[in-house]
Amino acid sequence: MSDYDFGNLPDLPGEIADIDRLLDDLDHCLLVGFSHLTDTETAIFESLQSALDGTPLSTLISGIIDSYNQNILDESFFEKLSIIRSSLQTVKYEALKDHLTKCLGRKRRATDFAPSPSPGNEHAILDAVRSFLKDLAIAGFERINRDILEPFDTTLDKMLDQAELYPIAALLTGFYNELINALPINSRESVPLIRWCDLWSRVFLKLIHPRIPAEASLVDGEFFPLGSEYLHHRNLVAIRFHGLLETAKEKQLVQITFSSLKVDIVNLQSSQHLIPQLSVFLQALSGSSRILLRNYNLYPTGDLEQTPASACSAGKSFDRIGMLSQYFCIGSSDESITINQPHPFHCHPAVLAEPVLIGSPVWTMEKEEYLIEIKGTSIPIRFKHVMPEFGTAIKSTGGLVSIESIFGILKFDSAHWFIQPLLVVSSLSNSYFAGSSMLGSQNPPKDANQIAILKERASRLLRGKGGC
Repeated sequence: MSDYDFGNLPDLPGEIADIDRLLDDLDHCLLVGFSHLTDTETAIFESLQSALDGTPLSTLISGIIDSYNQNILDESFFEKLSIIRSSLQTVKYEALKDHLTKCLGRKRRATDFAPSPSPGNEHAILDAVRSFLKDLAIAGFERINRDILEPFDTTLDKMLDQAELYPIAALLTGFYNELINALPINSRESVPLIRWCDLWSRVFLKLIHPRIPAEASLVDGEFFPLGSEYLHHRNLVAIRFHGLLETAKEKQLVQITFSSLKVDIVNLQSSQHLIPQLSVFLQALSGSSRILLRNYNLYPTGDLEQTPASACSAGKSFDRIGMLSQYFCIGSSDESITINQPHPFHCHPAVLAEPVLIGSPVWTMEKEEYLIEIKGTSIPIRFKHVMPEFGTAIKSTGGLVSIESIFGILKFDSAHWFIQPLLVVSSLSNSYFAGSSMLGSQNPPKDANQIAILKERASRLLRGKGGC
C-alpha cells in the first residue's frame, strides 16, 4: 500500500475553479449568441487572452479578438473558439486525473499514441456542417428555432448515406435530435448548456480531425470479465464489458463494447437478440469465467474490437474478487497491470474514470441518493441508467446490508465525484451487473427475420422519423 489520502478527494485543485470560470463565461456567449453580446460579455476574450498568454493557444485567441473587432464571425472564428474550449476541458481533465490518482495512492500511467493526424477534411458536404454550427453560435442556444434547425435535416440525410462520414453524422444526429426535441426554448434554465456546448465544440473538432488513427494490434489472449455498463439512448443499445486481458506480452485493463441500432419497442432485456455474440460475455461475467479470445484488435486506449476473423469461447473459472482486490483496492499501487489512457484528443472530465473496489461498503442516504462512506468521505453511487440491476440488488433479501463489495469506476460530474457501479456482489453469492437481467430471457424471437427487420427499421428511423 502506498501513501494516499482519500479524504482529500473533494478538495479540488485551485486551477479547476479558474478553468470553470472561463468555461462558464464562454458557454454564456454560446447561450445568448455572438450577435447579441454586450460589452460586459465580450470581456471573456480578454480573460482568455490573459489566461492563455505564453501558451500555444495565445495566437488563436489573438485571432479571435481581431476577427470579433472587425465583425468577422465566420466558420474560422468559431473553429478557433471550439479548439480553445476543448483545450480548457483537456487541462481540467489532466488536473483532475492527477488529483484523483494521488488521492487513491496510485501513479499516472502514460500511454503512447501515434502523432496527431494532419488537420482537415475536404468533403464538400462538411461546409454545410460548419455553416450550421456557425449559425447556432451566432443565434445562441436560447434563441434556436425550427427555422434554424430544420434546413439542416437534408444535410444529415446525405451524410448518413456516406459511410466515411458516419462518425461525424452519428454525433451530429444525437446533437440535432436534442436541439429539435427541446423546442420551444422557453427559458435559459431549460437549456442543458454545458452538454450542448460540449457537443458543439466536439463536432467542430471532428471536422478538423475526422478520424484519430490508432495503430491496432491483433491479439490472442484470455479476457477476465470484471463488470459491465449500459450505454443507450432511444435508437441505440450497447453494453460495455470491463476486464483484464492477459496476453503473452502483458496484462492490462481493457473494455469491449457491443452495440446495435434499435427501435422503441426493443427494451434492454430483449436487445441481446440484436447482438448475437453478447451471450458469451454475459454468461462469463455471471459465472466468473474467463473468455478465450482470438484475432481481436487491441487499441492503445485499451479498447478491444472484433474483426471478421475474431472468435471467442468460454474458458475456466477464476477468482474474480481476488483479482479485484489485488489490483483495484483504494491505496493499491500494484503496477503489474497496464491501465491505458484516452487519446489526448478525447481527454475531457466526462471520460475520467478510475476503477475501484469497495469492500464491505458503509451506506448513507441523502435526498434519496445512495452514498458510500469511504475513509470518512461520502461518495454518491449512480446506477439508474448504466446499471438498473443495482435496484434489484438493494431490494433483494437483505438489501443494502447484504452487499459485500462493489466494483465500479470513480467519475467526475460538474463539481462532484461519484461512483458508477460495474459489479455488485452480495453475501448470498449473487452478482448483479449491467445485463444480468438478460440471463433469464434467453429465448430469441420465433421468427429469425424479426431481428433483421428490427435492425432495418432502426437504421431507417435513426433520427426518430416515421413513428419509430
